[in-house]
Amino acid sequence: FNGGYLFLQEYYSQLAFHEICTEIKRKHKLDFNLDAVLSRLIYSRIIYPSTQLSYYDSANLFIEPPDFTPKQVTKGLKVLANEKDFIKNRLYENTQKLFGLNTDQLFYDATICLYETSSRKEKSVPIIPMELYFDGNMMPLTYRCNPEHLKSQPLSTAEEKIKQMYHGSRT
Repeated sequence: FNGGYLFLQEYYSQLAFHEICTEIKRKHKLDFNLDAVLSRLIYSRIIYPSTQLSYYDSANLFIEPPDFTPKQVTKGLKVLANEKDFIKNRLYENTQKLFGLNTDQLFYDATICLYETSSRKEKSVPIIPMELYFDGNMMPLTYRCNPEHLKSQPLSTAEEKIKQMYHGSRT
């Protein structure tokens, strides 16, 4: 019945994603449920990591049907991208309050994100490099996406805090 996301809802709630989405929705005066879009994006990525379906189609596999349209997913993604530093900082604070941090070790993982474009003319596969940082208990600390493939980017507030906490480790 594709109800695995029901177990993820508790963690989503504990990390206060709803409050984060409420602030962003108010700031951007959105007329759709950004929280529903973000939650389904996260649940779909965890439950169906290798799917070729769109996020909207993946969300339709869940017990509760999505209360948003594919167009709202696209708009939501743009807003979430613009608010990424705000989201990263709030999640870092919420995770630290809930679980504390194990600063004995810093784990790093590099991956790529593939995405589809609506243009059929594009011949290359769009790839975005992504770096993930975890504390000693493998709790996520922050991430860095580099859609422009830049060699250097300024550090976010969360990344600055992590750098200081891990005694100047390279990020």
